[in-house]
Amino acid sequence: MKYLKKRSIAIFLTFVIAFVAMLFGVRKTAIRLTKEIEDLFYTGIYQKQLGFYQQSIDSQLNRIVAVSVSLATLMQNYPELESEAAAVLRARWNLLVAETIAEKHEAYINMRMPILELVEKATQSEVLSERELDAIIQYMQTLSGASYYIESTLAPAYTSIVDEYKKNQSVLADILNISRQGVTTPSYFRPLENGPLFAYN
Repeated sequence: MKYLKKRSIAIFLTFVIAFVAMLFGVRKTAIRLTKEIEDLFYTGIYQKQLGFYQQSIDSQLNRIVAVSVSLATLMQNYPELESEAAAVLRARWNLLVAETIAEKHEAYINMRMPILELVEKATQSEVLSERELDAIIQYMQTLSGASYYIESTLAPAYTSIVDEYKKNQSVLADILNISRQGVTTPSYFRPLENGPLFAYN
C-alpha cells in the first residue's frame, strides 16, 4: 500500500510538473509569436504571391511625420498661423516618440485635426504666395496617399494576422482549459472605420 501511495504521488507530481512545463512553453511561444507579428508592423508583410514585402505601416507613419514637419515649418513663419503650426509640431512629436503600436495608433489619429485646422486656416488666409499654396497641396497629397495606403492595404493586412493569431490562441486556451489572461498578444493597428485619415483631392 505504501508503495502504491508513493507511486501515485510520484505520478501526480510528474503530471503537475509536465503541465506547468507545458504552460510555460505555451507562454514562451506566445511571447515569441507576438514579437514576430509585431515586427511586421515595422518591416512590412511579405506577399508570397507577388514575391515582395509591402511597405510597413511604420514607414508610412514616418512619411506623415516628415511631411507634417515641412508643412508646419512653412506655416509657422506667419504670426496668424503660428499657433496652429505649433499644434501640428506637438502632434508630430507625440507620434515620433510613441513606443508601442497602440501608442502609435493613437498618436496617428491625433495628427488629423491639427493638420486639417492648419491647412484650412492657411488656405483661407491671404498671406500665402501661390508657391506656398502649391506646396500645401503637395504636402496634403502625400499625407492623403500615406494614410490611404495604411487604411486600404497595410492596416487591414496586419489586423487580419493579429485576428488569426488571437483566434488560434483562443482555441488552444479552450483545449488546455487555461486562462488567456496574462498571455502576451500582439497589439492591433486597426483601420479607421471612416476611411483614410487624410482625404485630399
